[in-house]
Amino acid sequence: MAGITSKDIASQLGLSPAAVSIALNGKPGVSEATRRLVIETAKRMGYDPEKLAAVVSRRKRICFVFYVDQIIGIAESTTFSSFVLEGAETAASLKGYSIMVRYVRRGEPFMKQLEDICAEADGFIIFGTDVSAETEPEMKEFLASVFPKPVVIIDNPENFGIADCVTNDNYNGARMAAEYLIERGCRNIGYLRSRYRNSNFALREAGLVSALRDAGLELAATVDTEISFDEAYISIQEYLKSAPALPDGFFAENDIIAAAALRAFSSNGIRVPDEVSVMGFDDVSVCELTVPSLSTVHSYKEQLGSAAVNILAYRFSSAAENIKSMSGGAMNVRISMKLRIRGSVR
Repeated sequence: MAGITSKDIASQLGLSPAAVSIALNGKPGVSEATRRLVIETAKRMGYDPEKLAAVVSRRKRICFVFYVDQIIGIAESTTFSSFVLEGAETAASLKGYSIMVRYVRRGEPFMKQLEDICAEADGFIIFGTDVSAETEPEMKEFLASVFPKPVVIIDNPENFGIADCVTNDNYNGARMAAEYLIERGCRNIGYLRSRYRNSNFALREAGLVSALRDAGLELAATVDTEISFDEAYISIQEYLKSAPALPDGFFAENDIIAAAALRAFSSNGIRVPDEVSVMGFDDVSVCELTVPSLSTVHSYKEQLGSAAVNILAYRFSSAAENIKSMSGGAMNVRISMKLRIRGSVR
């Protein structure tokens, strides 16, 4: 049908002509569901295809940035990040946004790696597990350079005061793990601790120590390990050679370290969970592949990604204008966790 106007579409949908005009011009002021309905109806009624193409091209574009520190290697050592991205892509699709994925690697200028995309993107999500204190100057430079475009940092509670962030509740997750070990009869609890320290691990350590203190207990042993499975296995093997007595339970800072511990115990004839219980953290795919299967703290990984997109949607909306400035107003969202009980705790 030729000559379809916004008024015709409004009449068809029972909407005001103003709402239809806003939707067709890609402006804030209507929900994404309404915008999609208007566009789909316009397409069905034969509205000018060139104008519709222009509307689609104006949809919000999010750049999902993986910050990768190959020295630290947390971001690439598990499948955690792929689930976070899946959650972000699903949420973005529902809102009519598009997602571009980029990798930024430590050792190369941060801004130089993203300069070609900065003008194109409407907002940014940074998977920041590997972001550390050494990275802070570069990160602040990036945040300042793209402002007022919104940025959400995932899996790193260090939001630098000027970026929104979404994280796991690492402190209470670790408390739950320790309390479960205690509930199951463990009284001499060891700590499989990453040599690399970031804010997430610091919060897990604080949660573990707090739960033990409340139960009148102290750490029975601390074993410092690397993040990678093979290196963690070697560290735990070395500990077992010199350990005067084996704790009856261990909390591992993540599932990779916990899986390495299960292998080391098996290699030394130590039965899990009969002689020692093991708790991990994150609930990645390796947990169901170990023998026994690994009890752990479950992270809602997809929800981290979808929550980040929802924050960007709020920042994109007219209601959020002038809420956040470079000097304050950033949001810090923590997502609670739950225990995933399998076979590694007696």
